[in-house]
Amino acid sequence: MHSSEMLTLAPAHPAPQGFVNNMEEWMHASDVIITKAGPGTIAESFICGLPVLLNGFIPGQEEGNIEYVVENQVRHLRNRKDS
Repeated sequence: MHSSEMLTLAPAHPAPQGFVNNMEEWMHASDVIITKAGPGTIAESFICGLPVLLNGFIPGQEEGNIEYVVENQVRHLRNRKDS
């Protein structure tokens, strides 16, 4: 399926897809990605030019990735305490 077809077939409300073999097409058809601070997903998002919203991280293992995203792409980091 090509990204233009995904846009046409995309439901009005997001629906989990499970594992897919064409993640780059899904990313190119997206406006933003919401993900935990995993390095692979962050790298793929940057390559696609996709804005990243981080919603979690694995302590110790992924904490440094948050600083990297903030320094290289994100304009504002909002903690739950800020709400």
